[in-house]
Amino acid sequence: MTSLYLSLEEELELLENQLNLEKLYNDLGRIKGTPLSPGQREILHLKLTGHDIDTIAEYLGKDPRVVAVECSRSLKEYIQELLVSEGLMPEPKGLKGKSNAKPKANWSRFIILLDRKYGKTQASR
Repeated sequence: MTSLYLSLEEELELLENQLNLEKLYNDLGRIKGTPLSPGQREILHLKLTGHDIDTIAEYLGKDPRVVAVECSRSLKEYIQELLVSEGLMPEPKGLKGKSNAKPKANWSRFIILLDRKYGKTQASR
């Protein structure tokens, strides 16, 4: 019987065929100030294919808390800053009553916006 689900490796291969990941990595490295680490690339791959923190942590053999911090404090901020700098999303405003707080960014929205900029299916790419 054939499985309806793809393996993580197959999902990653599809993502590589869908997005220009090297350009995305270079642009995120520019925002970050240094290239993404191999661990950040792996986490980003898995997050962009829709996996939750626990699945990513299990697949990579990492503590879920470490993966959660990497996703929320690092990668999410770099992606949001990149999308704002490219004019693909508005500058986030502080949450009411908290001047430094940023609204929660949505990974589903990131995927859509990243596809607009880095998708291989668009003729302009």
